Amino acid sequence: MRRMHYVSTAYICGLRQGRILESEVDVGQTPGNAYEETKLEAEKMVRAADFLDSLTVYRPAIIIGDSQTGYTTTFHGFYTPLRIVHGVSHKLPIRNGVRMLLGPLGLTGSEFKNFVPVDWVASIICHVMSNQKYHGATYHLTPQNAVDVETMYDQISEAIIEFSPPRPESTSGLLDFKELTEMFVDQMTSYRAYWRDDPVFDTTNLQAVAPHLPCPRIDKEMLMRASQYAVENNFGWPAPAPQKVDFDVERAFSQVVVNGDPDEPTQRIGLHVFGEGGTQCTLSIGGKRILAMEPGICNPDGHAYLNSRTFRRLWLGESSFDEAWRSGQVALQSCQLPRVELLPSIQTALTAALGDVVSS
Repeated sequence: MRRMHYVSTAYICGLRQGRILESEVDVGQTPGNAYEETKLEAEKMVRAADFLDSLTVYRPAIIIGDSQTGYTTTFHGFYTPLRIVHGVSHKLPIRNGVRMLLGPLGLTGSEFKNFVPVDWVASIICHVMSNQKYHGATYHLTPQNAVDVETMYDQISEAIIEFSPPRPESTSGLLDFKELTEMFVDQMTSYRAYWRDDPVFDTTNLQAVAPHLPCPRIDKEMLMRASQYAVENNFGWPAPAPQKVDFDVERAFSQVVVNGDPDEPTQRIGLHVFGEGGTQCTLSIGGKRILAMEPGICNPDGHAYLNSRTFRRLWLGESSFDEAWRSGQVALQSCQLPRVELLPSIQTALTAALGDVVSS
């Protein structure tokens, strides 16, 4: 791997205030929690990798669901207080109770937080990744407008009232406020620093490469969509059962691996099959046979990239490797050997391996 795109977080800045530059990493800041501490250490480790020709770092703010639909697959950060309150909504005087929880967390409500919708984050990353001239920089993926905590908590109240199941009108089962506060603060302890007032994140690099992709304005309607999706989908619980795939690449290859002479010259091919049933593995090929298959990519002589639909057509003999290569459905990359030597041998070896299966 020579070029890397790494997703960090804007909050490696820790408890710093003022303007945070995209060029700054470790300036002696104090992390707000273990998450920020480990993300800072991780980014420093990535930056210390001396084998990379190019490192592009993305630092998003607090990611919420899709700006149009609210869709998300994770329910952390913004969703944590919403999830806690939703869980006791039938025992909580919602309209006033949520705002009253700011005090025990040490918040005034005037703190500002930076939220970004996941579809915008994905658009920025795809835009930068697809333009090599933008590689090698650090980008703060943060919004133009921050949201104050009081507004967010008021929005949580409205979302619970509107989207949670109807609560009994009787107040006999309401939680004692002290009991509620203790429970809420206990579950929010690790997030206490998370809701502090945000600094100002500089976005000079981002504006230079993506002025045509401004972050959607984070308003009440967007937060309500995010909340509605979370509540109506019960915060992703229970998790959906794993879907059984019709075609599994690793299982298919396991049928054709043969035990060859350990001293036989081999070429190692990094196989990248994307999509349903795909895999990343390293094939050891010798004498037009697959002698071994290892999970992951490890010291290959070259790489072959294709999606699982193309692979399945090749496997079933519905298309030839040569046709797929020439039509751009398979991409090949040389590493250790000259391209003119390696790529034809990859083609020959994989074609032979696939042919063995089709004819068997």
